[in-house]
Formats: sequence, structure tokens, C-alpha cells
Amino acid sequence: GALARKAPGLLPAAELGPEGIAHAMALQALRVSAEVCDARDADARVRDACAHVQYVRLARVLWATVQPLLQSSIYTVAAECTDGSRLQLSVSETRAPFCG
Repeated sequence: GALARKAPGLLPAAELGPEGIAHAMALQALRVSAEVCDARDADARVRDACAHVQYVRLARVLWATVQPLLQSSIYTVAAECTDGSRLQLSVSETRAPFCG
């Protein structure tokens, strides 16, 4: 039979603080996004988003989920940035970014 996909689990509040896994994953997702995004994309929205992730700083994590997969877990993190903007980023434990 097919493997049942587990629903993403909400991480507890303790993991959302500066010492928590969600905070670390949010920083990693931001860094990876800044590395892989294309500042020369034909689409202006992509260029704007790319510029944004390169200068933005993480203020706090609002919520985060973890989705266990076979090789690694996917963390989805909603973050508030120091400029007041909000981002939702997904990243796997193996550093592969997922745009959300």
C-alpha cells in the first residue's frame, strides 16, 4: 500500500524563539533563498522578491510546521522581518529551498 503522508505538525512555541529550530530554519531559508534567487529574472516581481530576501533581517518567527518526508523533513516557517514585512519560507533539512 501507499505510505500515508503525515500532515505537517505545528512546532511548539519553545522552538520559535532565537534558540529554537524554527528560528534556525528561517535564517537558513532566507540565506538559501538569497543565494538561489535570480536578480536578473524577466519578471519584476521575482527581481523584487530577490532583492527583498537579500537585505531583509529576521525579527521573529510567527509559526512553523514540520513535514516528515523519507529523506529529510521540510520546515515551513512564517517570519516577521525587521522592516515589518512577512515571509513564508520552506526549507528542507538538507538545505534545498522550496518557495511558498
